[in-house]
Amino acid sequence: MNSTSPPTGVQASPVATPGREVRRDAGRPAARTAAPAAATEGLAETVAALRDGQVAEVFLGGDYLADDPDTPGPTWSTAPAWIGPALAGMGLLEQDLRDRGLTDVARDRADAAIVRAATGTDAELFMVPGGETPLRDDIGALLRYPVPGA
Repeated sequence: MNSTSPPTGVQASPVATPGREVRRDAGRPAARTAAPAAATEGLAETVAALRDGQVAEVFLGGDYLADDPDTPGPTWSTAPAWIGPALAGMGLLEQDLRDRGLTDVARDRADAAIVRAATGTDAELFMVPGGETPLRDDIGALLRYPVPGA
């Protein structure tokens, strides 16, 4: 995935959030009215972008909607993450939040923390069927603005 285009060949399922209409064609590049400013992929990079409020759309790969709840998603989905009192406050390491001056942190699952951060930053969330995403770590995001220094 390059830094200016959405994932190709991805059939995403949008997740509805309260008070917002779901766009059935939102996962298709032709439905976009403007090119995104930038994109990122990989767990650490996407988590950092969510924490900084940069994410417009996040794509999660995995079988979250499958009938078997014991096989939900990528291997990192049940890995530990850390959350702070603000919805967007998250990190893969406790120190990520401590470095930002947060003292009230708690441990959570990575997938739950990502959904929480997406909700807290008004990012749209899309579920991509397992094995159908070219994204590193089965996660990526379209950003609202470019990453400084990238």
